[in-house]
Amino acid sequence: MIKKLEALIKMQKLDTEIGKLEKRIEILPKKLSSLKTDLEFADVALKNSENLLKENIVEQKNSELTIQQHKDKIGKFKNQLLGIKNNKEYKALNSEITFLENEIEKIDDSVLELMEESDNITNKIKQNKKDKIDAEKNLEANENKLKEEIAKVQAQITLLRDKRKEFSKDLDRATLKRYVALIKSRDRKAVADDYQDACSGCGFKIRPQLKIDLRKGTKIHSCEYCGRFLVSRENFDEVEVDF
Repeated sequence: MIKKLEALIKMQKLDTEIGKLEKRIEILPKKLSSLKTDLEFADVALKNSENLLKENIVEQKNSELTIQQHKDKIGKFKNQLLGIKNNKEYKALNSEITFLENEIEKIDDSVLELMEESDNITNKIKQNKKDKIDAEKNLEANENKLKEEIAKVQAQITLLRDKRKEFSKDLDRATLKRYVALIKSRDRKAVADDYQDACSGCGFKIRPQLKIDLRKGTKIHSCEYCGRFLVSRENFDEVEVDF
């Protein structure tokens, strides 16, 4: 096998591994971001529950204040009843007292509902606090671990790229330029093999004569359809690269 062909195969194997590592690089920050998002959501949920409780307490106080105001008016009206001799005025004032007493009863019912709601919100706050603590612990436990893993993968990618650069020295400028273009345009696969008598990159059927030429490994060939560098599977498999 000619040196250029061997270099292309080695570079492809390295680029395939680099592609796998780059996908991991994409996933790892998302995991870290997801942990941070979980904490943000837990914090927002806690604040929302605490705000609901504050609003509930304010509403209870306002209701209690309204009840007291109604009671004060009722007391005032009852005192006025003692001095009223006009039957029409007496009935009107008595009707106002009845109305206020009914209003107090309604507000009392709403206060009971608010108190029940307050208990539910308080329980929810307890759960929200627990969720936030769990999210904080989860982030703390995994953040450094994920960062270390990201750094490790990035170091591996750098190492593989350095190796690929060394192998690229065996290629002429035109071949290297074409290899780089294929890596970018053909889903990181610039070198394909003749798996099942077809290009492993695009599936285009390989002519019998071309298949024979590929096994010789004495010349660089290309897929007649997708343009990828084409090698025999035997030659591809026998080339080893340390990752």
